[in-house]
Amino acid sequence: MASKLPRVVPIRTRSGLVHDLGTQ
Repeated sequence: MASKLPRVVPIRTRSGLVHDLGTQ
């Protein structure tokens, strides 16, 4: 889905929390 976006972009989940793809 967000494969074109950098892995350091904060993504807002349905829970309203922000998860960094770089930390995952």
